[in-house]
Amino acid sequence: MSIPASLAISKLRFPEDGQPLTAGKVIIPEDKQTNREDSNAMMVFSDGAWLGLRVAGTM
Repeated sequence: MSIPASLAISKLRFPEDGQPLTAGKVIIPEDKQTNREDSNAMMVFSDGAWLGLRVAGTM
């Protein structure tokens, strides 16, 4: 909880002067996996396993 609190306090102490880049909109980049239809259960399983390995690797 200290990170969100520190961000809130920093926004109160040093507010933005100009127009923020993300005011009113958020741009989400298209990922190659979001556009593709998973063809079968094995493909879904392998994608989930690969995601788990990437998450475990970052830790």
